[in-house]
Amino acid sequence: MDKNSPVAQVNIDLAALTNPPATTSKCCKGGGPEQRFTVNPKGYAVFHVSSGAGGFDVHVRKAEEDPKAKIFDSRELGEGDIFSAVILRPGTYSVTNLVTKTQAEAIVAYPKIGKTAYRPPAPVRVESTRDAFAPRRIELHPGQGLIFDCKAPSRVMIELVKPDDGPGQSPGDQTTGGTKKASIKKRA
Repeated sequence: MDKNSPVAQVNIDLAALTNPPATTSKCCKGGGPEQRFTVNPKGYAVFHVSSGAGGFDVHVRKAEEDPKAKIFDSRELGEGDIFSAVILRPGTYSVTNLVTKTQAEAIVAYPKIGKTAYRPPAPVRVESTRDAFAPRRIELHPGQGLIFDCKAPSRVMIELVKPDDGPGQSPGDQTTGGTKKASIKKRA
């Protein structure tokens, strides 16, 4: 963070950090790329996965602090944090907060071909509280975003329960994959 920085948002692709260009320098300890990102303290750092299966977690701290001190750990989001996802494969999903053990169901509709170009509706907002997800049943159109507003400690896990491979298709007849895009916004 740099209070003199004009940058209001920095976008960090976690997949790109694991497969850096050949010219990227390597840091000493983890063998990963050494890259620095600067954002104004009133801005946002957006962590996302552009390709691949995901499974990343993010630990952020100030450069001058004790290396063991973490000010942000994506494995447990706190009040005020935001988690967003776009679930691409149609089907029924279980949504679980692994911290509070609360659950919800997300249903992603199978796309319908129309005469006009399709535009996904605005994202659905879901609150993650100590007692529940609100709403508990989340209905999504194809490509529609999903935003979790954390009002309590949260580690959101989204798992495919039943795929929807479309009319006349049985599971396995169509290779649609289980690709998900997700990003985390943390107020700097």
